[in-house]
Amino acid sequence: MSRPRGKTIIMLIDFIVGIVVTVEGVHGLVSPVGQGLSASLVYAVGATYVIIGLLSVAVGYGLWKVRPWAWPLGLWAGMVYLVLGVVFAVPLILLVGIVSLVFYYYNRTSLKRYLGKVKP
Repeated sequence: MSRPRGKTIIMLIDFIVGIVVTVEGVHGLVSPVGQGLSASLVYAVGATYVIIGLLSVAVGYGLWKVRPWAWPLGLWAGMVYLVLGVVFAVPLILLVGIVSLVFYYYNRTSLKRYLGKVKP
């Protein structure tokens, strides 16, 4: 079966975004509380970022190894990124655009067929 176009790009985006978000979350966990925010809020956001970042790394791995669970997990991770971007007003507008493109790609029949979600 041939690989759908863009699989490698999406996999790399998931890996890179996952690593960046995980590092940012770890930074939030170990850095001192700043800008008038409570410590518990900073730790909660940091822990959330670590979990979501590791989730993106898992999605990248799943796409690399062609695992069927990568598709729904990738959609879920994308929704969480959008919510975090809006709720925490993270200045990552570019990330929201990239996630929107990823949603589009995840819903293409060629990727679903490649991962075994749709019968050929």
